[in-house]
Amino acid sequence: MNTYSMPSPVEERAYRRRAGVFGMVAGHVPRRVLEAYVLFPLFAVLLLAVVWTAVIHLIAVEGAAAMSAAIESSRELADTYQAQMVRNLVAIDQTLKTVKYANELKGGVALSDLQAKGLLPSAMIFDVAIAGRNGDVTAATRAQMPANVGGQAYFTVQRDSAAEAQGPFVSQVARNATTGTAEIVFSRSLRAADGSFAGIVMLSVEPSYFTSGYDVLRMGDEGELVLLGTDGVVRAERIGNRTSWGAIVSTAAVRVGAEASADLAEAYAWDQGVRRYTNVRQLHGFPLLAIVGLAQNEQLARFRQDRRNFLSATAVGSLFLLVLVFVLSRMSWELAQSRARARRAQQTHYAAAEASFDAFFGVVA
Repeated sequence: MNTYSMPSPVEERAYRRRAGVFGMVAGHVPRRVLEAYVLFPLFAVLLLAVVWTAVIHLIAVEGAAAMSAAIESSRELADTYQAQMVRNLVAIDQTLKTVKYANELKGGVALSDLQAKGLLPSAMIFDVAIAGRNGDVTAATRAQMPANVGGQAYFTVQRDSAAEAQGPFVSQVARNATTGTAEIVFSRSLRAADGSFAGIVMLSVEPSYFTSGYDVLRMGDEGELVLLGTDGVVRAERIGNRTSWGAIVSTAAVRVGAEASADLAEAYAWDQGVRRYTNVRQLHGFPLLAIVGLAQNEQLARFRQDRRNFLSATAVGSLFLLVLVFVLSRMSWELAQSRARARRAQQTHYAAAEASFDAFFGVVA
C-alpha cells in the first residue's frame, strides 16, 4: 500500500522554482529548435557571418594600404622628379650664364674653345648658339643651326624686354627649321657695355630629355611624367613608352595642381581621361611645373587580384560548407523522423498491449 507524504515548504519552493525555469525554457525554445538538423544551419549561418565579416574587413584594410602606398609612391617620385628637373635646368642655365659671361667679358667668344675646355655640355644632347642683335646666328656648336632666329619667341622676348630677366626664357616645343627635330630652346639676353641689347645665347634640347627618367618598374605602362609650363602648355610628356608635347592645359587646372597634391585618384586636364594619383611640384626659378602621375588601375591591380582571390576562396568555402550542412541536416532530419516513427510504433504497441491486458482482466472478471 502506497503512502503519500506532503512535501515540506522548502521542497515545494524548490520544485516550483525548477518548474518555472524549465517552463520558461520550454516556452521560449521549442524542442524542435534543439534538433541537430536545425542547429546545423544556425551554426553555419553564424560561422558564415563571422567569416564574411572578417574577409570584408581584411579587404578594406588591404585596399586602404594599397591606396596609401600608391599615394606615397607618387609623392616620392614627384620629389625625385622635381630634384632631377631642378638639377638639369640649373645645369642648362649655368651653361647659358657661362657663355653669356665669356661673351660679354671679351666682346665675343668662340664656342669651340669653351667646348674644348669642358665648359659646355655634350654636343650629342645639347646645341648651344649665339645670335646677334638682328637675330643672325654668329656661333653654334651644330652646323645645321638656322641662319637667323630673329622671328622666334625666345629671341623677341629677350629683345623686347627693358631689363634682363631673372631666369632663362623657356620656349614651347617647335620643329627646328633646318633639321625638323622637335626642341625646347632656353635663352638669355646678351648685353653690350652700355647695357643695350646685343643678342642672345641659346641652348636647345629635345623634349624627351626631360622625361628620360621614366621608371617602368615603378610607374607601369600608364604612369605619367609631365613638364608643364606655367603658361599652360606642355613642354614634355611621357606615358609609358609614348612621348608627346604641346598639349594645352587651362590655367585653372595648373593652379589647382600646383596648390595641392592629390590624395585621391583624379583625371586632370593633362591626364587624357585616366585616373591617376597625381603630384605637382613647382620648379623654383623656372616657369615650369613637374608632374608625376601613377595610374590607379595599375597601382591597385595587385590588390584587386588579391581581392578576387579572397572572395573566390571564401565563396567556394561557403558553398562547400552549405552543401555539407545540407547533407548533415538532411541526415539528421531523416534520423529524427526515423526515431519519431519508432517512438510512435512503440507507443502504439504499448497502447495495444495495455488494451489487451485490460480486456483480459475484464473477461476474467
